[in-house]
Amino acid sequence: MLPKAYRVRKNSEFTKIYQDSRSFAARNIVLFVRKREDSELKIGFSVSKKNGKAHERNLIKRRLRAAAKEYLTEISRGYDLVFLARAPIKKANYQEIKRDMSYLLKKSGVL
Repeated sequence: MLPKAYRVRKNSEFTKIYQDSRSFAARNIVLFVRKREDSELKIGFSVSKKNGKAHERNLIKRRLRAAAKEYLTEISRGYDLVFLARAPIKKANYQEIKRDMSYLLKKSGVL
C-alpha cells in the first residue's frame, strides 16, 4: 500500500489530472503525467469495469500499487501520476506490469 501522502483519491483530482496532463501508452498501462506547482508526488490507479469483476479489478490495482511502490524512491517529485489499466492487463503477470511501468516512467521523463 502506498503511504497516504502519495495517493490520489478524489474523483475531482483524477478529472483534473486527465484534463491537464500528457499521456503515454504501453501494452497494458496508460500513464497520465501532470506537473504540480509544489514538490509533492501523487499517484493514482484506475481500472475500469471493462477489466472484469471487482475481485479481478482489485487484483490489478494491487499489482499496479506494488510495482509503483518499487519505483517510489526513484520517481521525481512535483508530479501527479495516474496509471490507467488497459484490457490486456488481465492476462499480464507482475513482471510484465513492472516492465511496462518502468518503460512509461522513463518515456515520460519522471524516472
